Amino acid sequence: MTSKLNQVSIGFCGAAASLLVILALWGTTPAGLRPVGVTLWFLLLLLALSADIAVLLDVVKRLFGPKKPQGRSFKPSLRQGLLLGIWLTIIVGLSSLRQLSLRDTILTLLLFAIIEFYLRLTT
Repeated sequence: MTSKLNQVSIGFCGAAASLLVILALWGTTPAGLRPVGVTLWFLLLLLALSADIAVLLDVVKRLFGPKKPQGRSFKPSLRQGLLLGIWLTIIVGLSSLRQLSLRDTILTLLLFAIIEFYLRLTT
Protein backbone atom coordinates (compact mmCIF):
# COMPACT_ATOMS: atom_id res chain seq x y z
CA MET A 1 0.00 0.00 0.00
CA THR A 2 2.71 2.50 0.93
CA SER A 3 4.67 1.69 -2.24
CA LYS A 4 1.63 2.50 -4.37
CA LEU A 5 1.18 5.72 -2.39
CA ASN A 6 4.84 6.61 -2.97
CA GLN A 7 4.49 5.95 -6.68
CA VAL A 8 1.39 8.14 -6.91
CA SER A 9 2.99 10.95 -4.90
CA ILE A 10 6.15 10.84 -7.03
CA GLY A 11 4.01 10.88 -10.17
CA PHE A 12 2.03 13.85 -8.85
CA CYS A 13 5.23 15.76 -7.96
CA GLY A 14 6.62 15.01 -11.43
CA ALA A 15 3.46 16.23 -13.13
CA ALA A 16 3.39 19.41 -11.03
CA ALA A 17 7.09 20.08 -11.72
CA SER A 18 6.53 19.45 -15.44
CA LEU A 19 3.69 21.95 -15.46
CA LEU A 20 5.83 24.57 -13.68
CA VAL A 21 8.71 24.01 -16.13
CA ILE A 22 6.38 24.44 -19.11
CA LEU A 23 4.79 27.55 -17.60
CA ALA A 24 8.23 29.05 -16.93
CA LEU A 25 9.30 28.30 -20.52
CA TRP A 26 6.15 29.84 -21.87
CA GLY A 27 5.93 32.90 -19.64
CA THR A 28 9.49 34.03 -18.98
CA THR A 29 12.99 34.23 -20.38
CA PRO A 30 16.27 33.27 -18.73
CA ALA A 31 17.11 36.96 -18.41
CA GLY A 32 13.79 37.55 -16.66
CA LEU A 33 14.36 34.63 -14.29
CA ARG A 34 17.81 35.83 -13.23
CA PRO A 35 20.48 33.35 -12.04
CA VAL A 36 18.54 32.12 -9.01
CA GLY A 37 15.42 31.56 -11.12
CA VAL A 38 17.40 29.68 -13.76
CA THR A 39 18.89 27.47 -11.04
CA LEU A 40 15.43 26.77 -9.65
CA TRP A 41 14.19 26.06 -13.17
CA PHE A 42 16.92 23.45 -13.66
CA LEU A 43 16.08 21.87 -10.30
CA LEU A 44 12.42 21.71 -11.34
CA LEU A 45 13.48 20.18 -14.65
CA LEU A 46 15.51 17.58 -12.77
CA LEU A 47 12.56 16.74 -10.53
CA ALA A 48 10.14 16.59 -13.45
CA LEU A 49 12.34 14.41 -15.64
CA SER A 50 13.34 12.05 -12.83
CA ALA A 51 9.82 11.52 -11.52
CA ASP A 52 8.19 11.22 -14.93
CA ILE A 53 10.80 8.78 -16.22
CA ALA A 54 10.61 6.70 -13.02
CA VAL A 55 6.83 6.36 -13.25
CA LEU A 56 7.00 5.65 -17.00
CA LEU A 57 9.66 2.97 -16.50
CA ASP A 58 7.60 1.37 -13.74
CA VAL A 59 4.48 1.27 -15.89
CA VAL A 60 6.40 -0.23 -18.83
CA LYS A 61 8.05 -2.83 -16.57
CA ARG A 62 4.68 -3.81 -15.10
CA LEU A 63 3.11 -4.20 -18.53
CA PHE A 64 5.91 -6.06 -20.30
CA GLY A 65 8.24 -7.43 -17.60
CA PRO A 66 8.01 -10.30 -15.17
CA LYS A 67 5.61 -9.77 -12.28
CA LYS A 68 7.21 -8.60 -9.03
CA PRO A 69 5.77 -7.57 -5.69
CA GLN A 70 4.55 -3.97 -5.53
CA GLY A 71 7.35 -2.60 -3.34
CA ARG A 72 10.24 -4.25 -5.16
CA SER A 73 9.44 -3.13 -8.67
CA PHE A 74 9.41 0.64 -8.14
CA LYS A 75 12.81 1.06 -6.47
CA PRO A 76 14.89 0.17 -9.55
CA SER A 77 12.64 2.35 -11.70
CA LEU A 78 13.13 5.22 -9.28
CA ARG A 79 16.91 4.78 -9.37
CA GLN A 80 16.98 4.58 -13.17
CA GLY A 81 14.63 7.55 -13.47
CA LEU A 82 16.88 9.60 -11.23
CA LEU A 83 19.98 8.68 -13.22
CA LEU A 84 18.33 9.42 -16.57
CA GLY A 85 16.86 12.66 -15.19
CA ILE A 86 20.27 13.82 -14.00
CA TRP A 87 21.82 12.91 -17.34
CA LEU A 88 19.17 14.73 -19.37
CA THR A 89 19.38 17.80 -17.11
CA ILE A 90 23.16 17.90 -17.59
CA ILE A 91 22.69 17.65 -21.36
CA VAL A 92 20.11 20.48 -21.36
CA GLY A 93 22.37 22.61 -19.12
CA LEU A 94 25.41 22.11 -21.32
CA SER A 95 23.33 22.81 -24.40
CA SER A 96 21.97 26.05 -22.94
CA LEU A 97 25.54 27.17 -22.23
CA ARG A 98 26.51 26.17 -25.79
CA GLN A 99 29.12 23.80 -24.37
CA LEU A 100 27.58 20.52 -25.53
CA SER A 101 29.51 18.31 -27.88
CA LEU A 102 28.99 14.75 -29.02
CA ARG A 103 32.00 13.69 -26.96
CA ASP A 104 30.49 15.15 -23.78
CA THR A 105 27.19 13.41 -24.47
CA ILE A 106 28.87 10.05 -24.98
CA LEU A 107 31.17 10.45 -21.96
CA THR A 108 28.36 11.40 -19.58
CA LEU A 109 26.17 8.59 -20.93
CA LEU A 110 29.02 6.14 -20.39
CA LEU A 111 29.54 7.46 -16.85
CA PHE A 112 25.88 6.98 -15.95
CA ALA A 113 25.85 3.52 -17.58
CA ILE A 114 28.80 2.53 -15.38
CA ILE A 115 27.01 3.91 -12.30
CA GLU A 116 23.86 1.93 -13.17
CA PHE A 117 25.90 -1.22 -13.78
CA TYR A 118 27.66 -0.82 -10.42
CA LEU A 119 24.40 -0.19 -8.57
CA ARG A 120 22.80 -3.28 -10.14
CA LEU A 121 25.72 -5.40 -8.99
CA THR A 122 25.66 -4.10 -5.41
CA THR A 123 21.90 -4.18 -4.79
